[in-house]
Amino acid sequence: MAERMKILAPDATGKLCETIGESMDIRELKEPWAEYVLEDGTKIKARQTAVNIVKLDQKNPDGTPVYLLQSQSMMLVIPPIE
Repeated sequence: MAERMKILAPDATGKLCETIGESMDIRELKEPWAEYVLEDGTKIKARQTAVNIVKLDQKNPDGTPVYLLQSQSMMLVIPPIE
């Protein structure tokens, strides 16, 4: 069951205000790594993982619900082979 809570969240103008939100259960579908190679040959793998998602009792101007996403960044550095 989702937990309802008071939280501070930005309104449409960006001003923080107290609102009610509902913590949503998360089911991972896919969290792929983005992969990069730097000019020195170093490989970087990075991804964002959702830690918590809250559905606010607010709506966007088009009527869709507003969500807050708390995420964690992960990075893996693979140095070049010398």
